[in-house]
Amino acid sequence: MADAPARRKVTINTLNAKMKKGEPITQLAAYDYRTAVISDRLGIDILCVSDTGGMILFGHQSTVSVSFDEVMKCEGNKYHAKNIEAIVRAGIPVQGHIGITPMRMPQLGGFSAQGKSAQRAKELVDDAKAMVDAGCFSILCEVTTSEVAEYLADTLPVPVISLGAGNCAHGVHIISSDLFHLWEEHVPRHSRIYTDLIPIMEDVISRYMDDVKTRSYPGPKETVFMDPEQLRTFASEMKWQKKLDELGTLPKRAAG
Repeated sequence: MADAPARRKVTINTLNAKMKKGEPITQLAAYDYRTAVISDRLGIDILCVSDTGGMILFGHQSTVSVSFDEVMKCEGNKYHAKNIEAIVRAGIPVQGHIGITPMRMPQLGGFSAQGKSAQRAKELVDDAKAMVDAGCFSILCEVTTSEVAEYLADTLPVPVISLGAGNCAHGVHIISSDLFHLWEEHVPRHSRIYTDLIPIMEDVISRYMDDVKTRSYPGPKETVFMDPEQLRTFASEMKWQKKLDELGTLPKRAAG
């Protein structure tokens, strides 16, 4: 069977074409190379290295303490449009991020859905429009009301991606650790656990520990041994009597 043709690179034009065709865009937050490789192989449209990785990988209790060196994100509102425009002009594509912006959690007053009031919804729309005007190729709506994401999808010229913002946008984003329940401390309402890896990991680690305690791991197939004659020479030269006694019970290999 011939190898499958190489997947074509996903570009901003690809995303715009999907938007116009009404074909949902898939976006995934991934924090490690292997997850990224697998996701790309399966056809994920957008991979995002989000600040949540600081919690999953490095143990931060929130994204607020994640450093710039650990991850870069472009969150904000209309007042950050000039900064975003400078990044875009430097040749770096930017996906705008509105709604719950974890890096600004203290200012938002906690993790609560945005856009419940008409006034707040209008502010979010203004933020999104300013980001598009600044050159953003897409807008991510994180935990806004569904209506905000729907309105933006109906009116903006770029793809709108929902992260906990309903199913009316051009695409959906989810965090890979939520797919597998790797952040046990809290499961966001908008996330869906597709496979709970925690019991599987617990089982594997427990079995490993048991095998170590009973000395069944590592076994012969996972171990490299010296050639018996070389071992005899080594043990003799080192005066390793314990090993010489053991070797004394083994038949010597016939000369070749």
